[in-house]
Amino acid sequence: MQIQHLPLAMNSSCFNSVEELIQNESFLAWYFKTDEAEVKKWDLLISEAPFCAEIIKEAVTFLKSTILDKKIDFNQVRKSEEELFRRIKK
Repeated sequence: MQIQHLPLAMNSSCFNSVEELIQNESFLAWYFKTDEAEVKKWDLLISEAPFCAEIIKEAVTFLKSTILDKKIDFNQVRKSEEELFRRIKK
């Protein structure tokens, strides 16, 4: 698989900010390992586009600093994300 097969947002110069990454459903699926196809896409992006690795690393560090050491229910994460987006859009 080549980078051009990745979603358009992943083909460009990656993402502009950590905030943009942590709001991206595909990135979250990679981070939480909930979608094997997304995991493969992001792993490929990281290996083939090292210029993207730094912001991805920053986003991972941010997520690790905000997540407790217990197993997290991804459905709860999604509900929280939806509530956050609802509040942002107000």
